[in-house]
Amino acid sequence: MIRKFFKSLSLRGKLLTGFSFIILVFIAFAGYFLNSLNTLDDLFVGLEREYKILNLISGLELNNKKLADYSKAYILTQDQKWEDSYDAALREYEFVLDEIRGLEENRQDLNTVNKFDSLINQLKGTELLILAKVREGNAAKAKEYFDNNYEQRQNDASRLIVGLVETKLKEVSDQFTESRKLADSTRVILVVLILVSVVIMLFVSFLLTSVISRPIQNLFEVVKRIMQGDMKARASVFSGDEIGVLASNFNDMTERLEASYAELEDKVSLRTRELEEKVTELENTRTAMVRAVETLEEIRKKGSPKL
Repeated sequence: MIRKFFKSLSLRGKLLTGFSFIILVFIAFAGYFLNSLNTLDDLFVGLEREYKILNLISGLELNNKKLADYSKAYILTQDQKWEDSYDAALREYEFVLDEIRGLEENRQDLNTVNKFDSLINQLKGTELLILAKVREGNAAKAKEYFDNNYEQRQNDASRLIVGLVETKLKEVSDQFTESRKLADSTRVILVVLILVSVVIMLFVSFLLTSVISRPIQNLFEVVKRIMQGDMKARASVFSGDEIGVLASNFNDMTERLEASYAELEDKVSLRTRELEEKVTELENTRTAMVRAVETLEEIRKKGSPKL
């Protein structure tokens, strides 16, 4: 079917179709390659984002510990430097928290971060209550708040952070595995595409060679036969393209040449016969003249004594 389609095209159409097909194969190959690169790029961007969030979460846990330590130190000593350190750690904590909220795209993880922030706010409230009881001199109540509320919420916050870190590590691991699988599958598909492209290009090249060089070779062989005197030789018309038209016109020319050659042979034969007849006639005339001369000579010889 493809061969018939190629035969129906002009020579220019065959070349354009063949090269266009090869270009389309390369475009498809390049398109898939670029799409795979874009997918890998997106995965690596996601990995980079998750890694950054993971570092920020680790910093969040560190800030949480700093807040707890500075808070305890201030409650116990009521030294202004610990309050200043606490305020600085709190600003750093809020900055890191805003960074995480700006980067995080997973709603579930974002909810976990918000829960952690809520626990930190509750801890700040508990810290104020403990500090108030310390200032009132009610150490027993302050210790009760610390044992029952502060430590529990601090542990809950730590568990949330640890769980979030584990979740992020799993997400990073999953994305890395997905990237590796995509890279491996892309490598295999690229090799297959290269092989398929080579096969297709070889097939198209063979097809173009077949539909273009075969008629030319046939025409060349016919010309050789005609040069050797075979006026019955005719070129095969394989298609309707320029080469096919050339072969058809060549056959018409050969037929006219054969007819002219036959007509010339007939004329030569006719002229030869006419010449042969003239030669025969002249030969007969010469023979008659020779005989006449001989007769006259005999008559002369017979009549010479009387003279």
